[in-house]
Amino acid sequence: MALPIDHGWAWVITFACGGLFFWMGGNEKNRGIILVEVMELYPEKSATSALWIFSVSTLVGDMSAPIIGLLLAKTSARFVSMLGVGISTIGMISFAYSPSIECMYLTRGLIFGIGNGMMLLTVFTASAPYFDKRKGLSLGLTTSCSGIGVLVTAISLRKLFDNYSFSGALTLHTGLCIQTMVLAALLRPLSYYSRWVKSSSESGGEVVEEEDNSNSRFEDQNKIRKRSQSLGAKCLQENDIDTCNSKDTFLSTPDKLDSLSLRQAVRKQENHHLSSLQILAISSQHLEGPRIIAAPITSEIPSQDSKKKKKSFKWKIVYNPWCIILGFSVFAFASGADAILQCIPPLGKQIGISKEFVSIVLSLGGVMEIPMRIFHGWLADRKLLPVAVHVGLCMAFTGLMALLCGLLNNAAGMVAAVIGMGSTGTSVFSLMPVIARELFGIDYVESAMAINFAYMSVSSITSTFASGGIYEYTLHWRNVYYYIAACTISGSALMFVIAFAIRRKAHKPSNELSQSAE
Repeated sequence: MALPIDHGWAWVITFACGGLFFWMGGNEKNRGIILVEVMELYPEKSATSALWIFSVSTLVGDMSAPIIGLLLAKTSARFVSMLGVGISTIGMISFAYSPSIECMYLTRGLIFGIGNGMMLLTVFTASAPYFDKRKGLSLGLTTSCSGIGVLVTAISLRKLFDNYSFSGALTLHTGLCIQTMVLAALLRPLSYYSRWVKSSSESGGEVVEEEDNSNSRFEDQNKIRKRSQSLGAKCLQENDIDTCNSKDTFLSTPDKLDSLSLRQAVRKQENHHLSSLQILAISSQHLEGPRIIAAPITSEIPSQDSKKKKKSFKWKIVYNPWCIILGFSVFAFASGADAILQCIPPLGKQIGISKEFVSIVLSLGGVMEIPMRIFHGWLADRKLLPVAVHVGLCMAFTGLMALLCGLLNNAAGMVAAVIGMGSTGTSVFSLMPVIARELFGIDYVESAMAINFAYMSVSSITSTFASGGIYEYTLHWRNVYYYIAACTISGSALMFVIAFAIRRKAHKPSNELSQSAE
C-alpha cells in the first residue's frame, strides 16, 4: 500500500485545514468591524486602547508558536487543532460578555490568542508531510478558504450587530464557528499509515511513488552506489557467492541501475522508513553480468527512538542567518499588512461611508482572495518564478495599493487597498511554508514557521503603536496607509535578498541550508 502523497487522504487534510482557516480568516480579517463596535461601546477609550485588544491576540498567538511547534512535535496536528478550537471558543464567548475593555485584553487577547495560534500553526504545517509536487496548490486551496470566511463573516457580523446586542451577536457567531471541531478531527497523522507500510513490506508488496527531482536525491544515490559497491567487492573477495545468492540478498549490476527507479526508491526511504540497503533491492531490475553487488535486505521498521528524533523541534534554526533574514522580511511586511483591513472600517466611518458599504468592500476582498490564493499556489508549483521572487512581488503590489488608498482617501482608495490585500497580500503568508521548505528542507518546515510566527508577534506591537499613534497625532486614518506602504515595500526588498541567496546556492545540494542550521 502506498502512502497518500499528493493523492487520497492528502486532499482531505487540505480541505480540513481550509475549514479551520475559514473561521480564522473571518475573525482576523474582519476584526475592524468588531473594532468599531468596541469603540462605540467604550467611547471614552482611545483608539489605541481598542486596537490593543486584537494586537494582544496576535502577539500571544504568534509568540507562543515555538511552544506550539514543540507540542506538535510531541503530539499531533489533530490534538493541537482540536485543543485550539476549544480554547479559542472559550475566549470568544468570554469576550462577548466582558464587563470592561481590560477584561477584553484577557478574553479576546490572551485566551483567544492562544487557541488561534494553535490552529494557525497547524493549518500551515499539517499538510506538509502529505505533499511533494503539489505543496503550493495545497496551501493555496487551504488558505483560499479564509477568503470565503471573510466574505461570509463580513456580511453575517454586520447583520448580527445590527439586529442583536454586542454579546448576542458574538455568541451566535461563535456558535457557528465551533463546528470546525469536526474538521480538526480529520487531521490524521501520516504515521497512521505505518502499519499498512509494515504489512506491505512483510508481504513483499511493491510500493510506488512519484519521481522526485530535488538535488538531495542525487546525493543519496551516490552514497547508496558507493556503499553497495563496497559491499559487493567485499563479497567477491571472500568468494562468498552463496551468501550473495541467499534469500536475504539481491544481486544487481551497478551499470544498469534504472535511475528513475532509484529516485523512486530514495523517495520511499523517506516516506516508508526503509534502510539505504533496501533501496537498491527495490530499485534494481537486472540480474546479469559478472560484476555483482550485494545488499542485504531487512523488512524492519525503524525504532521509536529514530521516529522521535526525526520529529523533534529544531531549536537551532533560530541562529540560521537565512531564517533571521526571512523573519525580518515577514516582520516588516506584517507590521503594515496587519493594519490594512483593520483600519478600513474606522477610515470609512471618518470619511462618511456607511457601515453596510464598508462590509461590502471587505467582502470584496474575500471574493478576490479565493481564486488568487489558489492561483498563487498553482503558480508556485509551476516554478515559472523563484518562490521568493514571487512573494517579493506580492509584497510590493500590496504596498502600492495601500499607498494608493492613502493618496485617494475615498471609497475608491479603500477598494484599492482591499483588492491589494485580497489579491496578493494574503498569499504572502500562504507561501511562507514553501519558502521555508525550499530554504531548509521539509524536516524544518514546522520549526521555521514557528520561529517566523514569533517574528510576526513583534510586528503586532509595532503595528498597534504605529497605527494608533499616527491616528492620534494626525487625527486621520489615511496617514496610517503611508506607514503601511513603507513597511510592506521594505519587506519586499528583504525578500528579494533571499531570492538572490537561493539562486546562488541553487547548484548545491538542497539540504546544505538545513545542515547549516545545526
